[in-house]
Amino acid sequence: MDELKKKIKESHYRKFLGIAPEGFIIIPEVTFEKLKDFDFWKEWKNNPEYLREEAIKDTKENFF
Repeated sequence: MDELKKKIKESHYRKFLGIAPEGFIIIPEVTFEKLKDFDFWKEWKNNPEYLREEAIKDTKENFF
């Protein structure tokens, strides 16, 4: 049940998951621009899941 609630909560982001080629993720332009910041890039390099989490936050902010 918690997994379903999580998917509903992130539905604004999950709609993009089906159109990206395997091994790629689609991120908003805002998240892409954040990669120019060295500290953000370093965090992403050490934790690849960090980029996905930030993309979810950024799509949520621009979605509503």
